[in-house]
Amino acid sequence: MTLAGLVKLPWKGLHDVIGSLSFLLGAISDVHVWGVPSVPLSWSSGSGVVVAVAMVVPLFALLALAFIPIGQMVGWLLENAENGILAYSVNVLGSLAGILLYTLLCFLYQPPAVWFLVAGAMLVILLWKIPTLRWTSVLAFAACVGLLSLSVAPDTAVLWSPYQKLEMSPHVEAGETVSYDLLTNDSWYQHVIDLSPGFVASHPNYFRDVPISLNAYNLPYRFYPNPPSVLILGSGMGNDVAAALRNGAERVVAVEIDPLILKLGKQIHFEKPYDSSRVQQVVDDARSYVENSRDRFDLIVFSLLDSHTTSSHFSNIRIDNYVYTVEALQAAKKLLEPNGVFIIK
Repeated sequence: MTLAGLVKLPWKGLHDVIGSLSFLLGAISDVHVWGVPSVPLSWSSGSGVVVAVAMVVPLFALLALAFIPIGQMVGWLLENAENGILAYSVNVLGSLAGILLYTLLCFLYQPPAVWFLVAGAMLVILLWKIPTLRWTSVLAFAACVGLLSLSVAPDTAVLWSPYQKLEMSPHVEAGETVSYDLLTNDSWYQHVIDLSPGFVASHPNYFRDVPISLNAYNLPYRFYPNPPSVLILGSGMGNDVAAALRNGAERVVAVEIDPLILKLGKQIHFEKPYDSSRVQQVVDDARSYVENSRDRFDLIVFSLLDSHTTSSHFSNIRIDNYVYTVEALQAAKKLLEPNGVFIIK
């Protein structure tokens, strides 16, 4: 309940401090965090690190303490079971069932609040047989439900895919939604924009700095105008797909690993590129697709292959690094037509 209060109560100052913990800890060169520049050690940076450690250590302690009572209970039940092998087997099966339930909730796009509500309800059922803990657990569970129902950022839509946290926020000018910003795991990821001729003509101020033909989404088609077939790896919300359609592509294969990002693109992208009959949607990893596909394309675009996610909490290697390898690029090259063009953005 204490952890839920720290995260969900509307204390902006506390949220700012918690949000800066990774930056403060990542400033230490020996514990590098992706996206956080190393900072020379000084009194100011050193004091920030001390504050971060002073907050992180109690948080880790609270997390560890929360598991001790359940662990002790499970240990006591296993030790006193009449059939130890059967009891241990039930324990393992319960663990597997928990993993499957968690995986199911992830693929149903349920937020962490639902994860904890399900776990909390099961914990109340477990503790109901202990008279001294019965109503204490119910009250604690009710308090957590109330805290989890609070919204920290009411103007931002927070969604959870099987892979990551997604945040969608509209950019409104003069009562008109002109774009959306998509964040993944609290880092900026994509700007969902409308580059249709009608929008460009009616909003010239947005496109004064860079000619629309040189926009990053339109640029590949300066090298290959009106391509018969296009493969887009990391199609995201649909900006690249819309560009391919605007520039005369006859067939587009859009590969995106995150099904929720693809779903959001279908729902909110201004040009509705995923609704086109010329577009084939593929939910798959980019490297998996290029290594297993037998199709051929005139233009291949490596697009939003920037996951912002490391392969492990103990590694600085991001999972998209497995796409930018010699082997992956060779596999993609094999999908090109003889006079095809291969573009990495």
